[in-house]
Amino acid sequence: MASWVHRTRVHYIPRLSPSKMLAAFPTEGPFVDGAGNAVSNAQWIFKPDLSSVAGLPPRYWNILVDVVLPMTQSERDAVDAAIAAGIRDAIASDVDRSHPSILRAFAELLVDELNDHSAKINAILDAADNATSLASFKTAMLSISDHPTRSLPQLKNAIRGKLDG
Repeated sequence: MASWVHRTRVHYIPRLSPSKMLAAFPTEGPFVDGAGNAVSNAQWIFKPDLSSVAGLPPRYWNILVDVVLPMTQSERDAVDAAIAAGIRDAIASDVDRSHPSILRAFAELLVDELNDHSAKINAILDAADNATSLASFKTAMLSISDHPTRSLPQLKNAIRGKLDG
């Protein structure tokens, strides 16, 4: 049994015989030479020296001909960023497929809350614009009600209301 590394996919197989490699990857052989000895081929490296990448997962390996080298820190950061972006995209797609009505209800609720805040700010600005004295400004401000804070249970109830409506 020997280890194998795919040159382009950087797929690492720690222990597999050439015959089992051929069974697993029939289009990527041969894995033996004319004398029946296991050998590297165009796709796979046989018995690669992995001492320079010990402790690093294969996603951080670079292959140069038959040599497995560790990626630089900037290359690893780029790999991590690409993986993170892929995960974010998958989560966003899953949410769109799994819970579109909840997202729509939440978005409608958010727009309602933003509009309430805008109306409150506009009322304050109108009071300032229309004031002819400090006393008239104070009187106009008294007619503007406080904007209540929201709790998580209130948010859930509001979402339920949007889903029902």
